[in-house]
Amino acid sequence: MKSTNPISYAGIFLLTLLLSLTGKAQSFGSFASAVWLSDCNQSNFFNTTGSGANLIGPAGNVFDNANLGVYTQNSGTLILRGAEVKTFKNPASSNVCGVRMHYRVYLQSGTPGAFNTIDIPFLEDCNAGAFPSGGPCSPGDQKWQRVIADGTTVPYAPVNLTTYPAGTYILEVYYDISGSNTTTNGCSDTEYISNGGNNFKATFNIQSPSVLSSNPTTCNGNDGNVTLTGLVPGATYSVSYTDDGTAVGPISLTANASGQLMIGGLNAGLYSNFSLVINGCTTNLFTGVILSNPIYLPVFAPIPAFCSGTTAPTLPTTSQNGITGTWSPATVSNTASGTYTFTPNAGQCALQVSINITVTPRTTPTFSFPTSICEGAAAPTLPTTSNNGVSGTWSPATVSNTTSGSYTFTPNSNQCANPVTINVTVNPNITPTFSFATSICEGATAPTLPGTSNNGITGTWSPATVSNTTSGSYTFTPTAGLCALPVTVNITVNPILTPTFSLPANICDGATAPTLPATSNNGINGTWSPSTVSNTASGSYTFTPNAGEC
Repeated sequence: MKSTNPISYAGIFLLTLLLSLTGKAQSFGSFASAVWLSDCNQSNFFNTTGSGANLIGPAGNVFDNANLGVYTQNSGTLILRGAEVKTFKNPASSNVCGVRMHYRVYLQSGTPGAFNTIDIPFLEDCNAGAFPSGGPCSPGDQKWQRVIADGTTVPYAPVNLTTYPAGTYILEVYYDISGSNTTTNGCSDTEYISNGGNNFKATFNIQSPSVLSSNPTTCNGNDGNVTLTGLVPGATYSVSYTDDGTAVGPISLTANASGQLMIGGLNAGLYSNFSLVINGCTTNLFTGVILSNPIYLPVFAPIPAFCSGTTAPTLPTTSQNGITGTWSPATVSNTASGTYTFTPNAGQCALQVSINITVTPRTTPTFSFPTSICEGAAAPTLPTTSNNGVSGTWSPATVSNTTSGSYTFTPNSNQCANPVTINVTVNPNITPTFSFATSICEGATAPTLPGTSNNGITGTWSPATVSNTTSGSYTFTPTAGLCALPVTVNITVNPILTPTFSLPANICDGATAPTLPATSNNGINGTWSPSTVSNTASGSYTFTPNAGEC
């Protein structure tokens, strides 16, 4: 049986006595254990049990009751990567099935939470009195080990112990070993490596440093300071920084009870590249701090925006709080906005200051009333405010509906707007003209009333269609918005006439035949078929009126 501590003869006697009383021995267990931690100085095992040649980590790496040091939040400089456990068993009568490490992290002043578990897999068996990876051993001894590399996520990821908020924390661990005291293949028994039930505990501190500053209170004074906060109270740091680019330190400073380090006696300047070193870990604060004399900032009355082209304001050479200096540019432009920089004269502990002066461009008023109207139609009212918000007056004040003309809008004062002239055209009214037939025969095809006149006027008719049985009047109404007059067209429907003739209906054979007249008695022109009368044979003669004759 292996022991985690040096064995005395008295201890052997007591153990023998106990075994004789209980009748049962511990046939498997552990004789060394360690957790693997990576910090700023090393990445190695820290021993929780074991002694002498059986120790897993360096002899100086003791985990229980250790102060692991001070680490900056989210720096990844303190990592729990796993553990190693050396187990023993009687190969003839017992078994070891598996090893687990249990850990939890909690504030020293808080309530511990639940444990997390990491399985520790089998690594190797004892071989001829030594483990292949190093260390003495006996038959039945085994190594169980897990060291989680960066970038690993399955089945476990490294445990970054710096993700916690600032404070003092306890890392608590213990192990369990599953196996059998009575069989070589059973797993029903469990042995614990738990420091007598107290577990193994180490402390560490998380800090979240930041930088505060206080300016000198007098011109070129040296009573300014930079304070580093969020540190571990009572901890001593090696501090370095730069003062206007010049390296300062390292100097040894101890944080006060509030976790602050104050660097005093500072004048105006740029302080940056703060470096804090503790327990081998370096924390770099890249925040730059500028100490200045804020009471000597030149103050000027605001210069209001002014209109382009008007008189520009004069830049004062003395600020309201008595600082003298010069301007660049020296004069204000009255055509373009710009930035003007005031440079204080030397020796005043005053800062350069810039002001922006706005030159407002002139607005051209815009309007949306009609600029073309029909003669005699209602004239548009001239608005006193433009579409883009400029108010003013018109000349002339009203629009004529009989004569084209120009109307000038003059903006009211203090509006940075240009006058504008708008031409309004008065269009004469057009009389629509048409060329369709205005006289048709009764029953003939009636003309279609066109929707557009010969001179391009669109509109509608009433009635909409022409009757081919009755004469009537048809009124064309132009489309709204067209400068055109309505017009009425009369269409005559002529009745159908029957031509009459006074020709003899009978003649003697061989007598002179009558001539067929081209015009009827009632004035209808046409042609005959046949065109001449036979004086030898009776016949029928058809008169066909000329086209266009009703």
